Amino acid sequence: MTTVIIEVEVTSSFPAETVFKVFNNFHTIAPKVNPQVFKSIETIEGDGGVGTIRLFTFGDGPDPAAVRD
Repeated sequence: MTTVIIEVEVTSSFPAETVFKVFNNFHTIAPKVNPQVFKSIETIEGDGGVGTIRLFTFGDGPDPAAVRD
């Protein structure tokens, strides 16, 4: 198993509270919106706050290394 820590800085026209709510609920939203990429996201430990551990199971979607912005 691998541990990955990702930091992202994004400029948004939406209020910070709205953006935080989306990111905080990413584990439930992502598999519904893009099931080809996110097969499931399971909370292993924690309540969604700092230190929460989640297990991402990726689907059969395209190889992320092959996707271009």
